Amino acid sequence: MPERLSLSLFALLLAPAVSAKTTADAVVFDDELTLWAIPAPLPLGLTWRRPGPLARRTIINEGLDLNRGIGHAGVTLSCAATAQHPAAHWQGSVRSTGDDFRGMVFDDKAGMGILFATIPGRLELEEELQASLELRARRGRLAWMRMGIPSDSCHALIDYVAATEERSVNAQYGFVRPLYQEGAGCSAFSLAFLQLAGLVEPWMREEWVFDVLIPMELIGGALNPDNSVSLGQLMTITRDWAGPDEPQLRLSGWEPTFMFDSIRARTMASDAWVEQWGRSTGLVLDRRDQQPTEALLEGDYFTGQPALDSDTRFLTAQD
Repeated sequence: MPERLSLSLFALLLAPAVSAKTTADAVVFDDELTLWAIPAPLPLGLTWRRPGPLARRTIINEGLDLNRGIGHAGVTLSCAATAQHPAAHWQGSVRSTGDDFRGMVFDDKAGMGILFATIPGRLELEEELQASLELRARRGRLAWMRMGIPSDSCHALIDYVAATEERSVNAQYGFVRPLYQEGAGCSAFSLAFLQLAGLVEPWMREEWVFDVLIPMELIGGALNPDNSVSLGQLMTITRDWAGPDEPQLRLSGWEPTFMFDSIRARTMASDAWVEQWGRSTGLVLDRRDQQPTEALLEGDYFTGQPALDSDTRFLTAQD
């Protein structure tokens, strides 16, 4: 799979030079949605170019207990009062509640099968996400899109958060589809807000999505119980992703590091509305004329039942 556009390590270590001609620091909308993107930590970062580098970087980042070791995404909603609704605010994401993945790697020898597993999760509190945002903003390791949106979209998204809690959608964490009530990962959960509000644009799918074919020989655990993949094997993978004619499982999803790189690159456009926080930059977009989906306005957020077929269940960025 080709590597997505990324900024150089050198550029990322420097305070961003805002080259855009238009600054939007003072632009405030009555109703706003902000999408936050935190990339995987330096010096290794994260890559989906080949399975070996992905496995090694993930294991090292998580093994060193680096905060947000595989990156993170979250959302802030700020909605003005209307005749029908009081002013509302929400900020958060989803996160895991334990260390189950570690056991799958060491004890179950699941290998890359952990990418298809879910573990206990919960909604992330506002103050938890805020602490990460403030730290990353100071370091230049944060990017965001703050979007002005219609009032009805904003308040309906507040209701959507409540619905995910009522249905315990966030009780399972992994690469799954929240709009199918399968659970939620931080990026899929965050992008569900944009999907429901009709805010996903073609360039986002092009620049933010990973899509890989994982060979069954690298998958153990529940999905391939007759196969064991040790930690040593994970650390020494040299092969490429699966070819079309070999046993495989497809995994597709939204990647926070891609999101970070993409948004940062777009802040350099001459016509971009840009704002700065610490050493980090974000885009400001006016989407107040963007009509939300009927599903959002009607409160029919969940488009289907959880899929048991792994051929469809793990295409998190396609729905």
